[in-house]
Amino acid sequence: MREVAVALNVSAMTVYRDIEDGKVPATRIRGSWRVPASYVDDVLADALRRQAEAKARRPHVA
Repeated sequence: MREVAVALNVSAMTVYRDIEDGKVPATRIRGSWRVPASYVDDVLADALRRQAEAKARRPHVA
């Protein structure tokens, strides 16, 4: 969980809450929660895309 929290720049408690709320897909294996790496990759890719779009919309100041 710590790795997911660091990658998403949130606390581990936020990740646990989001799992309970159904916002983050996860599976419990032998008492530990596992979040698919593809989910983390998708969230980060979406954030980068939105950041690039926002930057493109900003007026260029010379």
